[in-house]
Amino acid sequence: MASPQLERGHTRIADELLEAITRFDFSKRQYKILLAVIRKTYGYQKKADVISSGQLADMTGLHSPHCRAAVKELSELGVLSIKKIGQYQSIELIKDYEKWGKKTVKTASSEPVPKRYTQ
Repeated sequence: MASPQLERGHTRIADELLEAITRFDFSKRQYKILLAVIRKTYGYQKKADVISSGQLADMTGLHSPHCRAAVKELSELGVLSIKKIGQYQSIELIKDYEKWGKKTVKTASSEPVPKRYTQ
């Protein structure tokens, strides 16, 4: 039987940011990746972290290529900031949610899907 307890760890996130995330029209893959990034960063009191697609795959149950594609889409949407550090990449959540989705991103099906913040 599962028995989650705050004493065993928790991820601190501002209510305003969490509400913006719930209102945004993310795909299921994007949402999983975003939650995993939040866990790997805010869950360890970090703004950014070096996170591999393998780590994201383990956390989300997605295949690594799908993780890489979702990270790229979230970066193009202005939700994640990606910085190359040698062969690794540091990922950071961009907290200014009012700027999210100002571009159109192509999904894996190659159909353009407009993404925008809605209230």
